[in-house]
Amino acid sequence: MVGSRSLQGHCGEAINLEPVHDYMPFLGPMAGYASRWSSSPVIRGKAAEPPCLERISPLCGFGARPQSRHVQDLDKPRLIGAFWGEVTSNFHRSVGCVGTIIDGGIRDVDEMGQAGFKALARGLCAGRAHSCPIRWGVEVEVFGRRVVPDS
Repeated sequence: MVGSRSLQGHCGEAINLEPVHDYMPFLGPMAGYASRWSSSPVIRGKAAEPPCLERISPLCGFGARPQSRHVQDLDKPRLIGAFWGEVTSNFHRSVGCVGTIIDGGIRDVDEMGQAGFKALARGLCAGRAHSCPIRWGVEVEVFGRRVVPDS
């Protein structure tokens, strides 16, 4: 039996607090420098930094490689739609990103896998969302764990 005392310290910080699904196990492990942002498919009173996609697209190609996108879904626990799908994954793969860890939904799993883009997600969604990054380069919480920017 694992007691709470044994989960303190560094080992306890390495354990996900929520379920996560690897939808591309055939791609093996994913390793990359964390690029963090939070997004929302439905912006309810949340002010995005306009223009969000035009502003973040040039940022995707900069920084240490390979990269992985750690995305906090602000509409959690709902799975309204998926930001990550075939087109988005192919774009991010083309600028040096190997995959994403999102506590939201994904779609187009076969096409994402064929592109070599790995995804760890909370669930699958049937449709896309007009999702937009709200904040990037900030501390996010994904699957109950904080991912902090380098100091």
